[in-house]
Amino acid sequence: MYSTFPFYGLTFTDNISDVVNELASRAKTGNSDITCYKTEKDGAVTYQFDLPGCEKDAIQIDFTEGGKGLEVKATRKIGDTEIKLSTMVFVSGKLDINGDIKCSFTNGVLSVTIPPRKELQPRKLSIE
Repeated sequence: MYSTFPFYGLTFTDNISDVVNELASRAKTGNSDITCYKTEKDGAVTYQFDLPGCEKDAIQIDFTEGGKGLEVKATRKIGDTEIKLSTMVFVSGKLDINGDIKCSFTNGVLSVTIPPRKELQPRKLSIE
């Protein structure tokens, strides 16, 4: 797990109005985290981001400059309040960020699968 639960620091015994005020405060500062899980299979890596209550159209996925980080931003509405969520995970140089990356969003979970980078094969060059 790379990040903390979006309600980090809040307890379920807190007064609901205090929780709403804290979440509204976090929305203004952009200080809400997204929980992320990483799994590997056959060299490919799948990142799963928990985004309950978010709509597909409110999610933005980008690679940072140089492709070393995968950044996810989302907006969740609670009543009239918009909660801004964001996280970034570092991407191994062994992954092909220009390859066939698969993204899906089902039941509040965003999955991003990045294939492994293909090994360069030796080849013979000719002189003209």
